[in-house]
Amino acid sequence: MPDYIIMLKTFARELGAGAIVVLVAFLISRVLRRVINTLRESHSLSSTMAKRLQNFRQRTIIFITLLVLMQIAGVFDNAWAFLSTALLAVALGFVAAWSILSNATSAVLVLILRPFRIGDTVELMDPTGEPMGGEVTDMNLMFTTLTLPVAEGDSPDRPSVLNVPNNFFFQRVLRTRSRHKPDSRAAFFSDPED
Repeated sequence: MPDYIIMLKTFARELGAGAIVVLVAFLISRVLRRVINTLRESHSLSSTMAKRLQNFRQRTIIFITLLVLMQIAGVFDNAWAFLSTALLAVALGFVAAWSILSNATSAVLVLILRPFRIGDTVELMDPTGEPMGGEVTDMNLMFTTLTLPVAEGDSPDRPSVLNVPNNFFFQRVLRTRSRHKPDSRAAFFSDPED
């Protein structure tokens, strides 16, 4: 069979597949548009949110349709690798943001609930059973700084310091020895009352 006939068959097959992809994308887009409009008309969805969803629907369907068409045409052989890499990057961004937000939220909860304060001695029970802890000397949005007791042979001039992520205080069993009075309303960063 001549090469041009093979090329024409391949082109016809790609053209047919492309037409089917465009038709399916069009139908999915219409169905989603009707669903969003129905939700908006039934007042289950605000007009602003419906407009945002319509824009998102349109852009997402166009993007995925273009990827599929490029894959069919052989222009972009690794379209799905590109898409999965992009989704992985977004997922990693969410994980990083979750970690930061988790520690910041935990810091705010520690300041409000006061399970411990500056000057208190805390111990976090590790799942292995070994406690880790020390005296609370500082706190920021990410970490609480604990000064460890001076071990035998250590220099008392340079105490060991442990920076513990704030969310650990809500994920592990916490034991606190406080020099503050039990009913004290003193601020978190205040000195223990005498």
